Amino acid sequence: MGWHYTIDKSIVIEMSPFMYLGLMCLGVAIVSIIVSYKLIAKDTKKMTAKNYRPIFASAFFYSAFNLFTFFAYVNNANVGIADGINNTTIFLVILLEIFLLKDRNILLKKLLCAMVATFGVILIGIS
Repeated sequence: MGWHYTIDKSIVIEMSPFMYLGLMCLGVAIVSIIVSYKLIAKDTKKMTAKNYRPIFASAFFYSAFNLFTFFAYVNNANVGIADGINNTTIFLVILLEIFLLKDRNILLKKLLCAMVATFGVILIGIS
């Protein structure tokens, strides 16, 4: 996390939040296409209107995460605060999967991950 924080913060200082958001989202899109092009091409052929709800929800929460991270970097937050944002995001993604997307697969593991992420944020907060 330390080297990622240093590189990310050095890039952020010189750009606007919307440029940062665009680069982060574009980066994920490019890597996703490179890594799993066949899967994406197969899935896009059978898309229906109800498939767009989780896509838009994911895009919204990912964008919010990137904006929170951006403003933490700009306001000189330490690496602990950035890690707290990451852990909180893990918790929110798990809740999104359970409640909004109704994904109940491996529910016990997801709840355990949410508890660990929450415990990490609490430890960062009190230290």
